[in-house]
Amino acid sequence: MDEEKSSVEVAAELIRATRQDVLRRAASRHKGWAKVLRGFRPQALTKELALTRAGEFAAAPQVLRELAEAFLQSAGVPEGGRLEERLAVAAANSELPEAVRQACRQLAGEPAAADGDVAAPAEAAPEPEAPAPSQARASRRRARKALQA
Repeated sequence: MDEEKSSVEVAAELIRATRQDVLRRAASRHKGWAKVLRGFRPQALTKELALTRAGEFAAAPQVLRELAEAFLQSAGVPEGGRLEERLAVAAANSELPEAVRQACRQLAGEPAAADGDVAAPAEAAPEPEAPAPSQARASRRRARKALQA
């Protein structure tokens, strides 16, 4: 079953799924990325470098939001509408890898559910794992706040 990803794991999935040219354009367009990518020019950005900075992407809510926008552009999700709605569209795209779709669901604030699962794993969990749903909700809440900041 799917588990909540940390915000660093979400950032890493988005980086891996975004075309390098789109990452470079976003790096040159968004001033907040300069702090994350300190010491590197946007045109020299590689996915490997961006992946080493996934923690910094995740720690800066506005930069994570911009990374999500770059991913959506790379994935061909049309602009328009709220970011969460566009992420939900990407999460429904069966052509994307499941790990990326899960990251999109999480950022969109949807419950984590595997392909075709009706109930979220937290609802199907046995009684001893009761604290997990509250942690999952807190993680989703942090991700939503990061996107709204």
